[in-house]
Amino acid sequence: MSFEEFGKKVGIAISELKKTRSKEITLVYHDDADGLCSGAITKAALEREGYKVKAFCLEKIYPEVVEDIHKSEGETIFYSDIGSAHADFISEVNSSRNLTIILDHHDPMPSKDPKVFDLNLEHYGFQGETDFSGATCNYLFVKALNEHNIDLSYLALVDSQEIPVDYTSLNKVVFEEAQKNGVVKVTGKRIEIVKLGVRVDDLFAKLQILGAVGYYEGGPELGVQASLQGISDRVKQKIDEWEEKRKRLNKQLIIRLYRERLRETPHIQWFDAGDMYKGM
Repeated sequence: MSFEEFGKKVGIAISELKKTRSKEITLVYHDDADGLCSGAITKAALEREGYKVKAFCLEKIYPEVVEDIHKSEGETIFYSDIGSAHADFISEVNSSRNLTIILDHHDPMPSKDPKVFDLNLEHYGFQGETDFSGATCNYLFVKALNEHNIDLSYLALVDSQEIPVDYTSLNKVVFEEAQKNGVVKVTGKRIEIVKLGVRVDDLFAKLQILGAVGYYEGGPELGVQASLQGISDRVKQKIDEWEEKRKRLNKQLIIRLYRERLRETPHIQWFDAGDMYKGM
Protein backbone atom coordinates (compact mmCIF):
# COMPACT_ATOMS: atom_id res chain seq x y z
CA MET A 1 0.00 0.00 0.00
CA SER A 2 1.29 3.46 -0.86
CA PHE A 3 -0.60 6.34 0.68
CA GLU A 4 2.38 8.54 -0.14
CA GLU A 5 1.92 7.92 -3.87
CA PHE A 6 -1.77 8.73 -3.52
CA GLY A 7 -0.83 11.99 -1.82
CA LYS A 8 1.51 12.92 -4.66
CA LYS A 9 -1.19 12.29 -7.25
CA VAL A 10 -3.69 14.32 -5.24
CA GLY A 11 -1.19 17.16 -5.10
CA ILE A 12 -0.81 17.13 -8.88
CA ALA A 13 -4.61 17.13 -9.35
CA ILE A 14 -4.99 20.06 -6.94
CA SER A 15 -2.25 21.95 -8.75
CA GLU A 16 -4.10 21.44 -12.04
CA LEU A 17 -7.35 22.55 -10.39
CA LYS A 18 -5.78 25.80 -9.21
CA LYS A 19 -4.47 26.50 -12.72
CA THR A 20 -7.93 26.43 -14.27
CA ARG A 21 -9.34 29.80 -15.27
CA SER A 22 -13.00 28.96 -14.81
CA LYS A 23 -14.43 29.10 -11.29
CA GLU A 24 -17.38 26.93 -12.27
CA ILE A 25 -17.37 23.20 -11.56
CA THR A 26 -19.72 20.36 -12.49
CA LEU A 27 -20.04 17.79 -9.71
CA VAL A 28 -21.65 14.38 -10.32
CA TYR A 29 -22.41 12.25 -7.26
CA HIS A 30 -23.98 8.84 -6.58
CA ASP A 31 -27.44 8.38 -5.07
CA ASP A 32 -26.79 6.19 -2.01
CA ALA A 33 -25.77 7.49 1.42
CA ASP A 34 -22.09 7.23 0.49
CA GLY A 35 -22.70 9.23 -2.67
CA LEU A 36 -24.73 11.93 -0.94
CA CYS A 37 -22.06 12.47 1.70
CA SER A 38 -19.32 12.32 -0.93
CA GLY A 39 -21.11 14.98 -2.93
CA ALA A 40 -21.69 17.07 0.20
CA ILE A 41 -18.00 16.92 1.19
CA THR A 42 -16.67 17.98 -2.19
CA LYS A 43 -19.38 20.57 -2.88
CA ALA A 44 -18.82 22.28 0.47
CA ALA A 45 -15.03 22.25 0.13
CA LEU A 46 -15.02 23.62 -3.41
CA GLU A 47 -17.48 26.37 -2.52
CA ARG A 48 -15.21 27.37 0.36
CA GLU A 49 -12.48 27.90 -2.25
CA GLY A 50 -14.74 30.26 -4.18
CA TYR A 51 -15.94 27.87 -6.88
CA LYS A 52 -19.50 27.85 -8.16
CA VAL A 53 -20.59 24.22 -8.09
CA LYS A 54 -23.34 22.78 -10.25
CA ALA A 55 -24.09 19.44 -8.59
CA PHE A 56 -26.42 16.68 -9.70
CA CYS A 57 -27.03 13.08 -8.80
CA LEU A 58 -26.81 9.96 -10.98
CA GLU A 59 -27.86 6.43 -10.04
CA LYS A 60 -25.34 5.08 -12.56
CA ILE A 61 -23.18 6.27 -15.43
CA TYR A 62 -25.40 6.92 -18.45
CA PRO A 63 -23.27 7.26 -21.63
CA GLU A 64 -25.47 10.03 -23.05
CA VAL A 65 -25.16 12.08 -19.86
CA VAL A 66 -21.38 11.68 -19.70
CA GLU A 67 -21.04 12.66 -23.35
CA ASP A 68 -23.11 15.79 -22.74
CA ILE A 69 -21.07 16.75 -19.66
CA HIS A 70 -17.76 16.42 -21.51
CA LYS A 71 -18.74 17.95 -24.86
CA SER A 72 -17.32 21.38 -23.98
CA GLU A 73 -13.66 22.30 -23.48
CA GLY A 74 -11.84 23.92 -20.60
CA GLU A 75 -14.36 22.77 -17.98
CA THR A 76 -13.69 21.19 -14.57
CA ILE A 77 -15.65 18.06 -13.70
CA PHE A 78 -15.73 16.04 -10.47
CA TYR A 79 -17.20 12.57 -9.96
CA SER A 80 -17.91 11.65 -6.32
CA ASP A 81 -18.49 7.99 -5.36
CA ILE A 82 -19.08 7.23 -9.01
CA GLY A 83 -16.98 7.09 -12.17
CA SER A 84 -14.04 4.79 -11.47
CA ALA A 85 -15.72 1.76 -13.00
CA HIS A 86 -16.05 3.76 -16.24
CA ALA A 87 -12.84 5.78 -16.13
CA ASP A 88 -11.83 4.31 -19.48
CA PHE A 89 -15.07 5.50 -21.10
CA ILE A 90 -14.88 8.90 -19.39
CA SER A 91 -11.30 9.24 -20.71
CA GLU A 92 -12.41 8.41 -24.22
CA VAL A 93 -15.27 10.91 -24.15
CA ASN A 94 -13.22 13.63 -22.46
CA SER A 95 -10.36 13.40 -24.98
CA SER A 96 -8.14 15.77 -22.92
CA ARG A 97 -10.64 18.63 -23.19
CA ASN A 98 -11.54 19.06 -19.52
CA LEU A 99 -9.89 18.60 -16.14
CA THR A 100 -11.70 15.62 -14.62
CA ILE A 101 -11.22 14.35 -11.07
CA ILE A 102 -12.76 11.06 -9.92
CA LEU A 103 -13.03 10.36 -6.16
CA ASP A 104 -14.44 6.87 -5.79
CA HIS A 105 -14.02 3.46 -4.14
CA HIS A 106 -15.67 1.12 -6.65
CA ASP A 107 -13.55 -1.27 -8.72
CA PRO A 108 -11.73 0.98 -11.20
CA MET A 109 -10.98 0.77 -14.88
CA PRO A 110 -7.78 2.47 -16.07
CA SER A 111 -7.88 6.12 -17.11
CA LYS A 112 -6.28 6.67 -20.52
CA ASP A 113 -6.51 10.47 -20.53
CA PRO A 114 -3.82 12.49 -18.66
CA LYS A 115 -6.49 15.07 -17.80
CA VAL A 116 -8.68 12.44 -16.11
CA PHE A 117 -7.38 11.91 -12.57
CA ASP A 118 -8.91 8.78 -11.05
CA LEU A 119 -7.85 9.14 -7.41
CA ASN A 120 -9.45 5.87 -6.32
CA LEU A 121 -7.27 4.46 -3.54
CA GLU A 122 -7.60 0.98 -5.01
CA HIS A 123 -4.90 2.12 -7.45
CA TYR A 124 -2.60 2.40 -4.43
CA GLY A 125 -3.20 -0.96 -2.80
CA PHE A 126 -6.22 -0.24 -0.61
CA GLN A 127 -9.55 -2.08 -0.77
CA GLY A 128 -12.73 -0.14 -1.44
CA GLU A 129 -14.81 -2.83 0.24
CA THR A 130 -13.10 -2.51 3.64
CA ASP A 131 -10.34 0.11 3.85
CA PHE A 132 -12.15 3.23 2.67
CA SER A 133 -15.54 4.46 1.49
CA GLY A 134 -16.25 6.81 -1.38
CA ALA A 135 -16.70 9.62 1.13
CA THR A 136 -13.35 8.79 2.74
CA CYS A 137 -11.69 9.24 -0.66
CA ASN A 138 -13.50 12.56 -1.16
CA TYR A 139 -12.58 13.69 2.34
CA LEU A 140 -8.87 12.90 1.93
CA PHE A 141 -8.87 14.99 -1.24
CA VAL A 142 -10.55 18.04 0.30
CA LYS A 143 -8.35 17.81 3.39
CA ALA A 144 -5.32 18.05 1.08
CA LEU A 145 -7.02 20.96 -0.67
CA ASN A 146 -7.45 22.83 2.61
CA GLU A 147 -6.66 21.63 6.14
CA HIS A 148 -9.72 23.50 7.47
CA ASN A 149 -11.93 20.90 5.77
CA ILE A 150 -11.17 18.56 8.65
CA ASP A 151 -14.57 19.58 10.02
CA LEU A 152 -16.14 17.51 7.20
CA SER A 153 -14.53 14.28 8.45
CA TYR A 154 -17.79 13.10 10.04
CA LEU A 155 -19.27 12.56 6.57
CA ALA A 156 -16.68 9.89 5.83
CA LEU A 157 -17.73 8.10 9.03
CA VAL A 158 -21.40 8.15 8.01
CA ASP A 159 -20.62 6.39 4.77
CA SER A 160 -18.30 3.87 6.32
CA GLN A 161 -21.50 2.43 7.84
CA GLU A 162 -22.07 0.56 4.58
CA ILE A 163 -18.83 -1.39 5.07
CA PRO A 164 -19.61 -4.56 7.09
CA VAL A 165 -16.67 -4.25 9.50
CA ASP A 166 -15.59 -1.87 12.22
CA TYR A 167 -13.54 1.15 11.18
CA THR A 168 -10.26 -0.16 9.81
CA SER A 169 -7.34 1.14 7.76
CA LEU A 170 -8.04 4.61 6.31
CA ASN A 171 -11.55 4.72 7.77
CA LYS A 172 -10.04 4.18 11.22
CA VAL A 173 -7.54 6.99 10.65
CA VAL A 174 -10.37 9.38 9.77
CA PHE A 175 -12.45 8.18 12.74
CA GLU A 176 -9.60 8.83 15.19
CA GLU A 177 -8.94 12.22 13.57
CA ALA A 178 -12.61 13.22 13.84
CA GLN A 179 -12.72 12.17 17.48
CA LYS A 180 -9.47 13.95 18.35
CA ASN A 181 -10.68 17.21 16.80
CA GLY A 182 -14.09 17.12 18.47
CA VAL A 183 -15.99 16.59 15.23
CA VAL A 184 -17.66 13.50 16.70
CA LYS A 185 -18.36 12.40 20.27
CA VAL A 186 -18.12 8.71 21.16
CA THR A 187 -20.12 7.15 23.99
CA GLY A 188 -19.81 3.36 24.00
CA LYS A 189 -20.79 2.32 20.50
CA ARG A 190 -22.71 5.54 19.92
CA ILE A 191 -20.97 8.01 17.59
CA GLU A 192 -22.63 11.41 17.57
CA ILE A 193 -21.91 14.19 15.08
CA VAL A 194 -21.34 17.20 17.33
CA LYS A 195 -22.28 19.81 14.71
CA LEU A 196 -25.58 18.15 13.78
CA GLY A 197 -26.51 16.48 17.07
CA VAL A 198 -27.31 13.19 15.33
CA ARG A 199 -25.75 9.72 15.36
CA VAL A 200 -23.80 8.64 12.28
CA ASP A 201 -25.87 5.46 11.87
CA ASP A 202 -29.12 7.44 12.07
CA LEU A 203 -27.98 9.93 9.43
CA PHE A 204 -26.85 7.02 7.23
CA ALA A 205 -30.30 5.39 7.40
CA LYS A 206 -32.07 8.65 6.55
CA LEU A 207 -29.79 9.38 3.60
CA GLN A 208 -30.49 5.93 2.16
CA ILE A 209 -34.17 6.87 2.01
CA LEU A 210 -33.59 10.34 0.59
CA GLY A 211 -31.31 9.13 -2.18
CA ALA A 212 -33.12 6.02 -3.35
CA VAL A 213 -36.81 6.46 -2.56
CA GLY A 214 -36.83 10.19 -3.25
CA TYR A 215 -34.53 9.99 -6.28
CA TYR A 216 -36.96 11.62 -8.72
CA GLU A 217 -38.45 14.06 -6.21
CA GLY A 218 -35.41 16.05 -5.10
CA GLY A 219 -34.33 13.55 -2.46
CA PRO A 220 -30.61 13.58 -3.30
CA GLU A 221 -30.47 17.36 -3.10
CA LEU A 222 -32.21 17.24 0.28
CA GLY A 223 -29.71 14.58 1.33
CA VAL A 224 -26.73 16.78 0.53
CA GLN A 225 -28.38 19.60 2.43
CA ALA A 226 -29.12 17.36 5.43
CA SER A 227 -25.54 16.07 5.42
CA LEU A 228 -24.22 19.58 5.94
CA GLN A 229 -26.98 21.31 7.89
CA GLY A 230 -28.84 18.54 9.69
CA ILE A 231 -32.38 17.17 9.42
CA SER A 232 -34.82 20.07 9.15
CA ASP A 233 -38.55 19.65 9.80
CA ARG A 234 -39.18 19.73 6.03
CA VAL A 235 -36.59 17.04 5.34
CA LYS A 236 -37.90 14.88 8.20
CA GLN A 237 -41.41 15.15 6.77
CA LYS A 238 -40.19 13.93 3.36
CA ILE A 239 -38.20 11.09 4.96
CA ASP A 240 -41.26 9.90 6.89
CA GLU A 241 -43.43 10.15 3.77
CA TRP A 242 -41.01 8.23 1.55
CA GLU A 243 -40.22 5.59 4.19
CA GLU A 244 -43.93 4.91 4.64
CA LYS A 245 -44.30 4.63 0.88
CA ARG A 246 -41.42 2.14 0.68
CA LYS A 247 -42.79 0.01 3.52
CA ARG A 248 -46.24 -0.03 1.90
CA LEU A 249 -44.86 -1.14 -1.46
CA ASN A 250 -42.65 -3.78 0.14
CA LYS A 251 -45.70 -5.30 1.83
CA GLN A 252 -47.64 -5.26 -1.45
CA LEU A 253 -44.73 -6.93 -3.19
CA ILE A 254 -44.55 -9.73 -0.60
CA ILE A 255 -48.30 -10.36 -0.97
CA ARG A 256 -48.00 -10.44 -4.74
CA LEU A 257 -44.99 -12.72 -4.61
CA TYR A 258 -46.80 -15.10 -2.24
CA ARG A 259 -49.78 -15.20 -4.59
CA GLU A 260 -47.96 -15.48 -7.92
CA ARG A 261 -44.85 -17.36 -6.75
CA LEU A 262 -41.49 -17.33 -8.44
CA ARG A 263 -41.31 -18.30 -12.08
CA GLU A 264 -38.79 -21.03 -12.69
CA THR A 265 -36.60 -22.10 -15.58
CA PRO A 266 -33.86 -24.76 -15.40
CA HIS A 267 -31.32 -22.25 -14.08
CA ILE A 268 -33.20 -19.13 -13.00
CA GLN A 269 -35.96 -18.24 -10.55
CA TRP A 270 -37.46 -14.82 -11.17
CA PHE A 271 -40.31 -12.46 -10.40
CA ASP A 272 -41.52 -9.36 -12.22
CA ALA A 273 -42.53 -6.51 -9.93
CA GLY A 274 -43.73 -4.46 -12.88
CA ASP A 275 -43.80 -0.74 -12.22
CA MET A 276 -44.46 -1.01 -8.46
CA TYR A 277 -41.29 0.92 -7.66
CA LYS A 278 -41.62 3.46 -10.44
CA GLY A 279 -40.06 6.74 -9.40
CA MET A 280 -37.58 5.21 -6.95
